[in-house]
Amino acid sequence: MLFQCIGDIYDQALLTFGANGQDRPADWAELKQEYADEYHGGDTTPTLILDEQEHSQINGTTKRLVDSFKTRITSNYASITNTAPYADQHQFGAAYKGLPARPYYPVNSDGTKLTPEAEARLAKILDDWFRF
Repeated sequence: MLFQCIGDIYDQALLTFGANGQDRPADWAELKQEYADEYHGGDTTPTLILDEQEHSQINGTTKRLVDSFKTRITSNYASITNTAPYADQHQFGAAYKGLPARPYYPVNSDGTKLTPEAEARLAKILDDWFRF
C-alpha cells in the first residue's frame, strides 16, 4: 500500500514537467526576460517545462530536476524527495533570487498539505486497500 501511495505522488510530480505538463498545483510564471536572454536564447518558457528538453548546468554538473526524485519505502513509511540542489527553490520560490515558486509536488504553497486532487487520489488507494 505504501509503495502504491508514494508511487502515485511520484507520478503526479512527474506529470507536471515538460510542455504537456498536467496536474500542476499552480500555474508557472514565465522566465524573466533578462534571465531568458542570458541562459535560454530569449525563450521565457519556465525552466521546468524546458527541463524535459535540455539540461541545467549546476556547479558544472548537468542534471535535470525531473531525474532527481528519490523514493524510499519500508514496512513503516514511504517518502519522496528531490536531491537536486535547487529543487526547493523551484517548489517554494526564492525571494532573494527573484525566483517565483513553480511547484511540482502536489502540495500547498507552504508544503503542509496535499492538494485536493492528491488527497482524493490517495483516499481512493486507501479505500481500495481497506475495502471489505
